[in-house]
Formats: sequence, structure tokens, C-alpha cells
Amino acid sequence: MANTYFSHLTYGPMWYVELLFVFVCLYAVWAKFMSKNKLSVVRQSTPPTYRMFTVFVMILAAGYFTIRLWVPALDLPGGSPKVQSFVGLFTASGYDLPQYVGLFILGIIAYQRNWFRNTPDSMGRAGFGIAIGASILLLPLVLLFGVDGLQFSGGWNWTSLVYSLWEALFCVGVILGLIIFFRRRVFHQGKGWSFLSAHSFVIYIIHIPIIAIVLLLLD
Repeated sequence: MANTYFSHLTYGPMWYVELLFVFVCLYAVWAKFMSKNKLSVVRQSTPPTYRMFTVFVMILAAGYFTIRLWVPALDLPGGSPKVQSFVGLFTASGYDLPQYVGLFILGIIAYQRNWFRNTPDSMGRAGFGIAIGASILLLPLVLLFGVDGLQFSGGWNWTSLVYSLWEALFCVGVILGLIIFFRRRVFHQGKGWSFLSAHSFVIYIIHIPIIAIVLLLLD
């Protein structure tokens, strides 16, 4: 694995850094003209509601379905080569672009409104339940009716819509569940974890070469 990494050295996962940099620059421009909405400002507010997350899931599912008219899920064949080439300038998985945009915006809102601390514990349990329930109810439909011809990957068909809805429900449900789980179980950080958390952007940039070197030494 390590030899493969060094012999096929490309930008690898750095597309995520590039995309995040674009998002941050856009946010900086927006915050410049909206001084009351700076990322550093944490406001006291009411916790999020299920209605808020329902609306977000619907928007995310619609985004998935729309982008996959031109950029099929899982890099499967089909779609529009021109759109795929353009989206590929920013991300290696353009079919998930609505997720990256949506969660970046939601993360800003969650931080500013202190949702990481005031979201009820019950939402975490509900999140895991929704992710499991959606997988039990929706995935079999995709597997039974959408695999043949890879219809689920995109296009004007109901299996693509169901797959997009499942992915949105699973994504938001698991995120909610993990936030509450770690808040309850791993709430305090030592100096080491605090340092890594504060330098997560740099660590993301250098982690792949470090892992590759370790694997090379193990070989």
C-alpha cells in the first residue's frame, strides 16, 4: 500500500482542503459585510428542533437528486462529462457536493447558536434510530429496483430519489447521534487532544504521508 502511494503520488485527499479553502474564503467575504454573523460569535439560543432538521434533510436530498442528474453517485457511468469536469475542479466526489456545502453552512449555524452544547440528548438517540430505520426501509427498495442498470446512481427515476433521501437521512442521523455520543462520553479533552483539535487542518494535510511512511516501515 505504501509503495502504491509513493509511486502514484497525486493530490489525493487534498481536494477536501481545496474545497474547504474555497468555502472559508466565501465565508470571509460574506462575514466582511455581515459583521454580526462572524464565526467567532457564539450566541445563546434555543436548541434545534426536529422541524429544522427535517427541512435540512429535504433540501439535502433534493440537492443530491439534482446534482446526480449530471454527476452519478459513486462515480458510476453516465451523466454529463462537462459538468463532471467542472465539479471535479473542486472535489473528487462531485455527487456529494450538496452535502459539503450544506454541512459547512449548518456547522456555522450550529456553532453560532451553541447547538453542540444545547441539542437535547434525545435527538442523538433519534438520529441513530432514523439512520437505522431509513436503512431498513429505503435501502431494500434501492437494492431491489435500482441496481439493475444502476438507476439509483442518478437520473429522473424514483430509485435515485429514494437513494438520495436515504443518504440524507443516514448522514444527518449519524451526525446527530455521534455529536451527542461524544458529548456525553468524551466531553473533556487532554492537552494532546486539544492540540490536535486546534491544528486539525494541518494534521489533515500531513496525515497521509505519515501513514504511508509508517506502512512502508512496517513492510
